[in-house]
Amino acid sequence: MRSMAVATARRLQLRHQRLTIRPFTAEQRTDSSATEDAKRRQSEAKLEARFLTANKFTDLPDPQKEKALQQLQLRLQELHKAGNARAALKVAEELHQETEKHLGAHHPATASARSNIGLQLKLLGKWNDSRKQYEQALKIYRATVGHDHASTASVHHNWGTLLRTQLHLDDSLSATDRLSVLEMSLEHLEKAYKIRLAELGAEHPHTVASRSGWGASLASQILQNYKQTTKGVYRSMVPEEVTTNGWDAAEEHLRQAYVTALANPRGRGLQNQKTRAKTKRQKPTQQQQLTTIQTLSAASAGQNLALVLKARAAVSGDNERLNEARDLYRQVLQVREKLLPADHPDLYATKFSLAELLQAQGDEEAANAIRQEIVDTYDPPEYDENDKSAT
Repeated sequence: MRSMAVATARRLQLRHQRLTIRPFTAEQRTDSSATEDAKRRQSEAKLEARFLTANKFTDLPDPQKEKALQQLQLRLQELHKAGNARAALKVAEELHQETEKHLGAHHPATASARSNIGLQLKLLGKWNDSRKQYEQALKIYRATVGHDHASTASVHHNWGTLLRTQLHLDDSLSATDRLSVLEMSLEHLEKAYKIRLAELGAEHPHTVASRSGWGASLASQILQNYKQTTKGVYRSMVPEEVTTNGWDAAEEHLRQAYVTALANPRGRGLQNQKTRAKTKRQKPTQQQQLTTIQTLSAASAGQNLALVLKARAAVSGDNERLNEARDLYRQVLQVREKLLPADHPDLYATKFSLAELLQAQGDEEAANAIRQEIVDTYDPPEYDENDKSAT
């Protein structure tokens, strides 16, 4: 950033020197067109001189300060990957304070810092505090980079997944609130998917994630139309045709996202864990791409697909989908166990869902064994209500 600004300033300085007005000759004084041209050049020279004055080298970003911000970002990434949301929140708040102090409150980097705070608050179950951070980040991005930028899409995605997570975990929501939260989740995830599709392409992991999340929220919307009878059977409260079409649409989004993630493995994966430092990355075979989960991106898409297959099977009694969901959970678990820390929230989510499914299939022993693993290792982060976010 510094070198580009220096080069720009130097080019303008040379141009300014070329535009400096020389004394007119007698012939030029009598030429009105030459006089007008000279005035125009003199005006341009003054404007560029003011630019140079306002953009002195001393006004360029402080490299030491930027290096310190980068160190905070790396520390935040490490804590987030480790699943330590409590410690990551502290670093995210410090990063936001320093970024705003260095670049101002209305800078894209400040919006990113706010989004980081929102993510950690979400992981800690602080739904409203998280939403406020995303709301501010979205305003900054829209004002600085535009409504259709990939950075803007990232906030839509994070906000949408926040609402979807809240829908499943926040027992304080009323029936009306649940519908409102679900509609907002669908709106944000749809926007994220469409922006990312245009900006990043269908095969990018971020696009896959948004399409997968959108499909999962569509499935949640369908489940709102069911209620459990006294006999323990789920009954739809809308016409069967409407319900079937809704399930098909949700499952289509999820399957396409999952297949895309399998066929285009990117990011952390099993293929390059041992050979990353010694050899170039080896692409999996076509058969592996289409049938086996190898990356965390594909694992996330597989987890969402399995959740919806399990939910659809629960209301329709479809054992084939239930078996498919079980196989997906096992693949996801294998990848997440190898690539994530033993106490990572995503790993626990897969274990919990698999145990629930195994119980539904009558395999109590296997379900209880997984639940015991969760009990033995789970240590949820604590959140001090007296702590304040950097706002």
